[in-house]
Amino acid sequence: SMQGACDPRAMNSSDQGYYPNCTTDNNNVVTGGVVAPNPTNLQVYRKAADLSPFLKALHESYPDVKQMGYFFSNSGAGSSVFYPHYALDPAGSYESVGCEWMRALNPINETLGAIATEEEISRCHPEGAIVPMKEYNPLERAWCRDQALNPQRVHNIGPYIDAFNNDQWIMTAGRAVYDRITGAFISCIAVEFLIDAVKKILESVKVDDLGVIFTLARNDDDGTVVISRTLDWDAENSTTTVDDPSIETGIDRDAFDKIKSIVDFSQKWDPKDVSDSFAKSLFAEGEYVVSAYPIPLPPDKYDPTYVPEFFAIFSLPLSESLEAAAVSVNNQVDKNVSSIVIISVAVGLVGLAVVILLIFATSSWFVEPLKWIHNVGDQVVGKFGQDLDTGIDYERKKSLPCSPNTELRLLVDEFKVMVARFSGEGTAKRMALNDIEKVNSFDLSADFLGLYKSRDES
Repeated sequence: SMQGACDPRAMNSSDQGYYPNCTTDNNNVVTGGVVAPNPTNLQVYRKAADLSPFLKALHESYPDVKQMGYFFSNSGAGSSVFYPHYALDPAGSYESVGCEWMRALNPINETLGAIATEEEISRCHPEGAIVPMKEYNPLERAWCRDQALNPQRVHNIGPYIDAFNNDQWIMTAGRAVYDRITGAFISCIAVEFLIDAVKKILESVKVDDLGVIFTLARNDDDGTVVISRTLDWDAENSTTTVDDPSIETGIDRDAFDKIKSIVDFSQKWDPKDVSDSFAKSLFAEGEYVVSAYPIPLPPDKYDPTYVPEFFAIFSLPLSESLEAAAVSVNNQVDKNVSSIVIISVAVGLVGLAVVILLIFATSSWFVEPLKWIHNVGDQVVGKFGQDLDTGIDYERKKSLPCSPNTELRLLVDEFKVMVARFSGEGTAKRMALNDIEKVNSFDLSADFLGLYKSRDES
């Protein structure tokens, strides 16, 4: 849609397509119409043809989304492509915030100068002007202005009553689009979704079963409540805040201010410090113990543009918290006792294993030298009388480390000296007898023959 688009056949002001003095020129997409003609309208029109199927598919995939669309700058004249499409109410109007904000430096690239030229700014209605809906320009709306001035973050608006259905409460999320190459401001994006969609997500977290009162509140001056256990949006005709006595949040305005002051996001912050600060911020507030966390969660790295849009607030009644604390302490005591028993048994088993190892080491120290003495002695005895003593192992393996100087060690040393005398000299064997015949060269036998005979006679 573009400013002044209408149905030339509509003559009644109550007709959806009515616009005063409407002609076919009002709908000329090449010129941009007669109300705010501009040189880029045809380009936006062609782009809309590409975006419409995409928006239709997204809308059908997410039933809780009420509407989504692109709202183009269109050289300051503004134009909209949204799905589902509907005709603007000819009797409706809005108050313009003007387009003076577009004189600010381009937030993507300040060297480009202002966001828009003076000619483009002149196509907007001035600030404070009451503008008929048929001349709708998204650039004159506060939500689009905020997106364009802060394009690095997603912006959330609401809850608010749907202008086209007073029975529905909705919220809007979106961000600005800048050309990646030129850096020029292109459009704002807005996705409207029913507040029931938020309720469905939060109801999946069963905190009520634990006695916890959960509240989702906007990070604004008043603490506007988005979700609360006792808040029924179907019965509300206006927004409410955390200190509303008709709903149960567990906090008042002062407590909400404490939550907002846990971290000063206007100063440089450390992601870990932010996480620790909120995790440790548990304070008593009247009959409740309160904790809170920022939504969306802070990024892993410092982002100067980050500011939490909401606070998730958890309030636990003191009576339930004390009972829970008593149960927790009791469970902790049981857990500690079990741990002590397990540790004691484990220590006992380890001690038993150490004692067994010590007994084994001691017995090995006593037996090893005696086994060596027995083995060597058995070899010496077994080879006694043989020609050779080879094959006898006289060498003792290296003694055990840290062996004390005892009588057993002296016995081993003396035995080593004794067996050393048998080794290598052949003294541990006897010489074999040799059968050799030799001529008796003793020739005095005749001289002693008489002596032998006289002895025989006597």
